[in-house]
Amino acid sequence: GIVVARLANSGQVRFATADQPLQLVTGATAVQQLTTEEDGSLTAEDAASALQPVVTNYKDGDTVSGASFTIEGQTEPNASVQIKATSVTSLAGIIGAQQTLANQTVQADADGKFSLRMRPTLVTSGSTYTVELTGIQGETTSPTTTIKLRQR
Repeated sequence: GIVVARLANSGQVRFATADQPLQLVTGATAVQQLTTEEDGSLTAEDAASALQPVVTNYKDGDTVSGASFTIEGQTEPNASVQIKATSVTSLAGIIGAQQTLANQTVQADADGKFSLRMRPTLVTSGSTYTVELTGIQGETTSPTTTIKLRQR
């Protein structure tokens, strides 16, 4: 699963994702402390990491069905999310046709939730979709989240 941490401080809410896979073990406890500046604010690196979008309705390698699908996710409240999506479809089992599905910015709501519907023009079983998401807030840009999906 995806682990998301939520930190509220002075009316601001920050989200961060685990940067390594986690395994839950009965009775185990874990503590992680974010590095802060002397004034208690997050460092630029922590702020960028907290801004990184998390896809909440699919995980890498999932399949989609139908003529469209929606990417839903979570980032910092009111942040912008740049979403770039492409598809590769095999025609006659030989030629790979590439199509741009999205190259746009969406706005996260006050809870940090965002979504974008994808409507491929060429829907074929086995098509692959690559979705790249980058959070942007002010001068801060997050690392890019990339997932690959396959058409059923």
